Amino acid sequence: MFTSRAEWRLMLRADNADARLTPLGAACGLVGERRLERLREKQAAMQRGLRALRGFALPNAEWAAAGFGVKPNGELRTAEQMLHVPRAELCDVEAAMAAAPHGWRKACPEGASLLPLPSLGREAMEIEVKYSNYLERQAREVARLEEHAMASIPRHTDYAALPCLSKEEVEKLTATQPATLSEAGAIPGITPKALFYIYNHLRQAGGSSRTEEGGAAEEEVPEPLRHHFPGASDASDASGAEPVAEGL
Repeated sequence: MFTSRAEWRLMLRADNADARLTPLGAACGLVGERRLERLREKQAAMQRGLRALRGFALPNAEWAAAGFGVKPNGELRTAEQMLHVPRAELCDVEAAMAAAPHGWRKACPEGASLLPLPSLGREAMEIEVKYSNYLERQAREVARLEEHAMASIPRHTDYAALPCLSKEEVEKLTATQPATLSEAGAIPGITPKALFYIYNHLRQAGGSSRTEEGGAAEEEVPEPLRHHFPGASDASDASGAEPVAEGL
């Protein structure tokens, strides 16, 4: 797969491919119980690791003394929150946890017994924590496109006037003249980011709430558009798309 063309690259990662695809394979009869049990073990290990990270906290002064880039003050931060700090690595956070047993919170009575953190699912857990804010934003973007998949596009829209679209996208959209965002998303080469640009243009022009003349908006995301929306089904009521980080 060309990662530069992955439409939801934060959500569609190699480290979570088993969590995304194993249940689908099982539903199709292609995955056996042994592999399913392995996935359940990984997910349980990740939950154990998250419980440890959330159950440990130190003042910023102690985190700073351990080499982390935070202001040395009395503000408490959990180990989970420390992974949001630039250049903080899970191995370093774990070492700081092991060196400061007084950091275990009362809400986590098992404390040090959770160390060392499980090796199974370790990479996926670290990525989920580090990029949690971006993952949530991307999930909202997916939901927003699902919700507005049937937003109508006025005939003869001047796509060349949308500066964020590529030349290829302008040519394909102009030639096809899709009636809705759903139809635009079904055009090969039209990315979700392009759909956002079109949707924002429609919203600014006051056209995002209209449907084609004589027709009502359908709620289900049409089959040709599903490749843009992992797990898309009925339109959701989520909102609030924001830019996402692109570097994994």
